[in-house]
Amino acid sequence: MEIKVNKINSANASISGFITAEDISSEVEKIVKQLAKTTTLPGFRKGKVPTSAVKKYYGSRLIEDAEAEILRSLLEQALSELSLSHTDLITEPDIVDFKRTENNGILVTVALSLKPIIGNIEINSLLEAIVISEATIEAIEQETMRLLKNIASFNIVERKSQNGDRVNIDFSGFINGELFDGGTATGYDLILGSNSFISGFEEQLVGYSAGDNIDVTVVFPENYTSDLNGKTAIFKCKINRVEESETLVLDNATAEQIIANSFSALRKKNKEVDAIEFVKNEISNSIFEKNKIAKFDELKASVRTKLLNNVNFDLPKSVLEKELENRVNNSARTMTEAEIEEVKNDPAKLEELQNKFLPESTQAVKLTFIVDKISKENNIIVEDKEIEESLKYQFIMSGQDPDLMMQTYKERNILPLVKMSVLEDRVLEFIINSKIKR
Repeated sequence: MEIKVNKINSANASISGFITAEDISSEVEKIVKQLAKTTTLPGFRKGKVPTSAVKKYYGSRLIEDAEAEILRSLLEQALSELSLSHTDLITEPDIVDFKRTENNGILVTVALSLKPIIGNIEINSLLEAIVISEATIEAIEQETMRLLKNIASFNIVERKSQNGDRVNIDFSGFINGELFDGGTATGYDLILGSNSFISGFEEQLVGYSAGDNIDVTVVFPENYTSDLNGKTAIFKCKINRVEESETLVLDNATAEQIIANSFSALRKKNKEVDAIEFVKNEISNSIFEKNKIAKFDELKASVRTKLLNNVNFDLPKSVLEKELENRVNNSARTMTEAEIEEVKNDPAKLEELQNKFLPESTQAVKLTFIVDKISKENNIIVEDKEIEESLKYQFIMSGQDPDLMMQTYKERNILPLVKMSVLEDRVLEFIINSKIKR
């Protein structure tokens, strides 16, 4: 058996081999002798089976097994020459060429994809120190007013409705003069300006008194539901009463109500802090966290780009090809049948499509390996159970069957993609967090 090993780069290698007919025949004889000692055939005692009977019983399977064993030996020899082990392989060896010669030999080429060798990643040098804005006095006051409104009572008033009032209404929705499902309610409490209803609905109820009837015209968004997308609806509304929110100030009593309503879990850890001081501190902390999240969103793209630009290593060809294949296949969902057939039948068109997605496929694979390295070095973990629970909650909130959707995600192998996306976010946040100063 002739073998040639080519180390293409740190993540890829190839093996070229010529397996002679004599190599195959010799391996078949080894297998036959072993089977003669261990197999049991009708009419023969175990260990006493003639080699001729073994050959007759197993037939062409012996050649198949012999060729498979020679290929394994070829791989072992190549790994030895490369000073590698099976744990260095990131995917199964890929037989890219397998040709039988006229003299019953075999020309074979095997591609090896190896785990990337990524050097030290200097995450501290990716960003300068980040200063997150503290809550301003004005922002604290605005949030305090919002929380006070959440606990305030509403009292009936004899005047026209204003933004911030709560109106009790009956309404019926019509499309093309016909009632539609889910568009009718009686005695519904709606706070004007809360943006609880479809855009434009609440604004049209401002300036009316109890007993007034109003026709409210709205257009449903294009992404609303399949039945209502982009449709114009007229809601016939009647205002039953107008209520005004009482005006509260932050004192010990209202502070305790806000704590019970919004910060009860945190209060257990800070029992001794004055109620008013506690509320102000938590409002300040929550505003700081919102500012931090906004900074995360602002910096994530920048950190991602710096990682891709600053960390360089060879990519395993098979992993890149799989990512490219997935992106090309996904693009087919937006193509017509004629376009798909054209790509299938025209190699130049397929190559053009692959070249289109090659840059983003390369970036995606590269970032995956970078994220994996940083997460392992810093013990950043995303549990499968955590992902499933989060997805189920999202399905429930969107009105979908959580068990059915989870089954679909598993069948389509979407869960690993979701998990990788969450892990990537956590790694980026870890890097950003390390540079935050308060």
